[in-house]
Amino acid sequence: MSGFKRYALLLTALLFQMGASAQSVNDTLTLVSGEILHGNLLDIEDSIITFRTRHGSRMYLPFDQIQSMSVARIRSISLKSGEPITGLLTMEDRSLRLRPLDAVETTGPGSMKIDIEDVKGVKLTSRTPKPSVQNSALVETGVLLREGNQSNIDLYARIEIGRTTEGYSWNWETLFALYESDDFPNYARSEFEWRGDSGTSRTAFAIAGFQRDRDAALDARLQAAVGYDYRLLLDNPYREVRGGIGLGVAYESYDGRNQSIKDTDLDIFLRLIYNSQLRDRLTFSNEWRGIPSLTDGGDFRASYDSGLAWSLLDGLELNLQLRIDYDDNPPFADYDQWRGAVGAGFRVRFGPK
Repeated sequence: MSGFKRYALLLTALLFQMGASAQSVNDTLTLVSGEILHGNLLDIEDSIITFRTRHGSRMYLPFDQIQSMSVARIRSISLKSGEPITGLLTMEDRSLRLRPLDAVETTGPGSMKIDIEDVKGVKLTSRTPKPSVQNSALVETGVLLREGNQSNIDLYARIEIGRTTEGYSWNWETLFALYESDDFPNYARSEFEWRGDSGTSRTAFAIAGFQRDRDAALDARLQAAVGYDYRLLLDNPYREVRGGIGLGVAYESYDGRNQSIKDTDLDIFLRLIYNSQLRDRLTFSNEWRGIPSLTDGGDFRASYDSGLAWSLLDGLELNLQLRIDYDDNPPFADYDQWRGAVGAGFRVRFGPK
């Protein structure tokens, strides 16, 4: 057994212990329906609470759907009629209350009632207000079954690092299969995405990525894209739907059948993202991408990613995944247009959930 696989097996065995000890600071919302959500309060504006769940999805909850709220960290509350006030937010009996900073740190007076319609905004702060910054990381390992021109069953590893601020967020994700004999994985994907936060339904994005799939004779694909995402579903707090459009460029290197092919394309970049919070511990995520070529008329690539994450412990999740790739013009005539991969693994999240 290769060192890669020995390492992955040891990591799998340790994930349960790591998940139990993964540290996070959580805010808690209890909905009128009785459902309890854990995560981070991002903002309150126009009687809408913006909340990021510990699974990473963003929810927009009307205030009348909240039964109670417990916030673990100090916030600065901007009111429409005056200066910001700082303290710990709570909500009891459908009433929003703030315990001022001096009362939090000493034995000062109790909480004060705040009318939700007077709240202009909320941000994470300390004694000296500063922008909210959240860092997160994810480590995952499991088994991946791939079908295409050949069938492969391998261990895989995934690493994800992210950062969210008031003005932007970025995320870097890498997945690679663990082979016994190869020095470099025959299957690997890596992508970095930056997203701006304009406070509107339109958000700018920039993507840079690398892909390798020897089953498709793809030695390397370097790609980049810029464009805008548009939030399509505005009134459902449990679901997020975004559509994106932009321009991209890709450099591809194929090696197979004793010949090499290199190509550079200018593409249209299309995507549709759907995230759903099914229950407090269950998250469903999907992303479809369509990439028609502008330089090679008629060429079209597409991919579909789907994941179902079930939180077993605070920080430890079981993740089921599906990946489908399509290329209407494979580099060699006897290669399949479709390739698929299914996998299951355990992952640990670090940082705010």
